[in-house]
Amino acid sequence: MKNALFISGIFVLSSCLTYSQGVEMEFTKENPNPTFIQGHIPFLCIDFNSTNFNFFADFGLKGKVGRFYGEADYRLCYLNGLEQSSDDGYEITGNSIYEYELPKSVRINLGYMFIRKEVPASINFKMKSEGRTTYYVKAPSTKSYFLMADAGINKGFNWLDCKDKQVTFEGVNVPAGFEGPEPRLVRTMMDYTTLQIGISTGSIGYWEADIKDYGHRRTERFKRFYLDMIILLNSTLDPINYKQEGYEEQKYVQYNIDNSPRQNIGVCLGASINDISRFGIEMGAEAGYYPGLKGTFGSCFGFSIKSAFSWGKILN
Repeated sequence: MKNALFISGIFVLSSCLTYSQGVEMEFTKENPNPTFIQGHIPFLCIDFNSTNFNFFADFGLKGKVGRFYGEADYRLCYLNGLEQSSDDGYEITGNSIYEYELPKSVRINLGYMFIRKEVPASINFKMKSEGRTTYYVKAPSTKSYFLMADAGINKGFNWLDCKDKQVTFEGVNVPAGFEGPEPRLVRTMMDYTTLQIGISTGSIGYWEADIKDYGHRRTERFKRFYLDMIILLNSTLDPINYKQEGYEEQKYVQYNIDNSPRQNIGVCLGASINDISRFGIEMGAEAGYYPGLKGTFGSCFGFSIKSAFSWGKILN
């Protein structure tokens, strides 16, 4: 449903664009393979999974030199799921040194463009807006397309809702008559390290031109679409403190759940689009089947979208 709304939004936006052809122009700079550095600060970022959604901040830096590409991101969530009350009146909290900290992660990714080819393409220069209509001047030029192998490390911790997960409970000094928790009522924190290996494709280029009746204009774009396999290298689940409703002899019983079975392999598909030489907007989306605790397919699925303010500089 969300994907259908996204595609519909793109269709509506594209229907508002008109193009002016046959306008005289002279290219003053064409660089289909620029070296650049670009950074971004968050605007609106949302992460969805089967049990909740969270707003997060994403700070990042990316750059390209020749065929080499690299990016680094720091993600900080705005909400801590451990502070949310569980259903049926049970009181569940995570017994963790991270209990009152916000989930966060650091990701570093490096890539090499083993195929890069310059091909003829149409370049669009944005002219002006009148109401809801944006005008473009279209010009034939050259654009660079690439196929890139990339690998990255993601290190962080996040709160985990165990609903629909396979959880192994190992109680410590469990009193007689104590039934213990149900997975659907358990929330805790997971410290993790994942390796991402994959392939990506896209296009890149930078153009400037003097356009008759419009003056000097420039346009640029870096588009990247990626498919990655995600490997869970290690993870640690914090124990939980559980209080059984109506049982007054002992307030909490501690359960270790770190021996719960893991889903070690996942996959994700994503895209990002951004300017590379000026203040602008970066947009991205990712969907995947992510590793972690074993569970139903829906409990391992996630989707995120992000938008950010970006600024970059062409270095060659």
